[in-house]
Amino acid sequence: MEHFLASQVDITYVLSLYPSIVLPKTTAVPEPEKLMSLSLDASQLSKRFICIVEKAAAEGTEEVVLDAFEDNFASTKFKKSNNKGRGNIRINSAAREMKAMLDTALLQALLLTGQSSAALELLKGLNYCDVKICEEILQKGNHYAALLELYRSNSMHREAVKLLHQLVEESKSNQSQVERTQKFSPEAIIEYLKPLCGTDPMLVLEFSMLVLESCPTQTIELFLSGNISAELVNSYLKQRAPNMQGRYLELMLAMNENGISGNL
Repeated sequence: MEHFLASQVDITYVLSLYPSIVLPKTTAVPEPEKLMSLSLDASQLSKRFICIVEKAAAEGTEEVVLDAFEDNFASTKFKKSNNKGRGNIRINSAAREMKAMLDTALLQALLLTGQSSAALELLKGLNYCDVKICEEILQKGNHYAALLELYRSNSMHREAVKLLHQLVEESKSNQSQVERTQKFSPEAIIEYLKPLCGTDPMLVLEFSMLVLESCPTQTIELFLSGNISAELVNSYLKQRAPNMQGRYLELMLAMNENGISGNL
């Protein structure tokens, strides 16, 4: 890292030397002739890139970007707190683009070196991975758990639940690719929907229909524990699953005898 900085080599150029790493299209790769002469050979470049990856994985991409490129972005006035948390750093568009490039490269490096669990942890935290690039890579590699986290971290909940439903159906039919890695049950859809009850109840109701028949009790408990409006649920069930209306009202009555509205 120090050698790169001393020679003023742009990180985008360094990453472009690795053909297996796909960078976001918004990343402008400097032309070699416009860079200062570089005395590092290929093996040294490889070691330095590994250093970047390891540091990013250990400290968080935010810290690596700020420490490595503080001089390059001095005019943009990064504001860095004393805490190490990713969420404590305010960035501008130029830094965000740099972080997107580094996160996207880091995810690919982890997958290419067989560190799928580390890649999953990267996606579970605050990240700036390029969705289009990472989605394609994760799909091709059948990294479904990581793909779900990519969708979740980008609030792509519709895509996530559709993927979960597909994986549940494939698990039922024992399709080989899913069977080798992980089985997905209908309960996985319910677990994914739980945090969305308060923010997107209509999405919860829409996709709960996928598991209502196979997991009726758990689905109705999802409605009740998620504090989704009883009138809304009852109206939705009346249109989409009238045979489940009675079951819903029975469970709601059992949980709260005095909480049933006269409108139901």
